[in-house]
Amino acid sequence: VTDYAMPGMKGVEVVRRVKQIDAEVPVILISGALNADQIDEVKVAGADDVILKPFNVFELIEKGEALIRN
Repeated sequence: VTDYAMPGMKGVEVVRRVKQIDAEVPVILISGALNADQIDEVKVAGADDVILKPFNVFELIEKGEALIRN
């Protein structure tokens, strides 16, 4: 799980690097505000799911469990 906006490195770059190391590692990117182009960008980078803030812990757990099951 990574955020989109972080100091030093955007979450989309974290997604790219994780997937370069191991493409099978599920990655969820969270953000307070993404437009359609940014969502496309993180999906192309390899993010398995995107969750927009605000969200609750149950949504995160549900998305995580779904990725693990698949």
